[in-house]
Amino acid sequence: MLNISRRQHLSLLSILLFATACQVKPANSIHDLAAIHDKVTWQPVANPEIEELYQVSDHRALEEVILVNMGAVAPSQFSHAFELSSWMLVMLMHDDNPVARRKSVALLGNLAAGWIANHGATLSSAGDADIEQGLLQLREANDGPSLESAAQALLNSPAPDVYTAIRILSAYGRIIHNVPISARRHPILTSLALRLVLTGLYAAMLDADEEVSSSAQTTVNLLESHAK
Repeated sequence: MLNISRRQHLSLLSILLFATACQVKPANSIHDLAAIHDKVTWQPVANPEIEELYQVSDHRALEEVILVNMGAVAPSQFSHAFELSSWMLVMLMHDDNPVARRKSVALLGNLAAGWIANHGATLSSAGDADIEQGLLQLREANDGPSLESAAQALLNSPAPDVYTAIRILSAYGRIIHNVPISARRHPILTSLALRLVLTGLYAAMLDADEEVSSSAQTTVNLLESHAK
């Protein structure tokens, strides 16, 4: 896990919680996962309603059940898949349960593998374009062409840090929820998502838990070998 300040926690998690609330039909499991964590510290919080829903009171067991349910999100469901990926990166960075972090690695690996196998996602060398310009284009994107252009601009810029990757994935999911995307745009859009997910997996390779770091390393190796 990576330590950041309380203010950074608040900024990051407030963005994600607001993003979830903005979805017309948010994935219930994402809402449930957020509901059992403090929005500032990501520490466990009791939530009787969620515990009753799943019939599980132990926090770690409840968290793991919710993560299993998240496996139902298909890579082709871009809006939910990108939003889910952003939350799994939060889990990798901040959750104190190594089993949950390993499950997060597995979920990210499954989504990324689906983008590679079915949507043409590939890896490309990071460029030196101004990432701020790409972020601006992403914020202003309101249709397929402008979203693809924003994705290409971000692919042409240096790879972001994990927290920027989380924010991009969250925004990406919200925008795609409301924008029709033709199949010919899938390769560029999913290539950006793949790069962002790998950013989190690279960080997870340094996890203090040996099984988490090993799982992340194995997942990275597999994704990189198939996304050439």
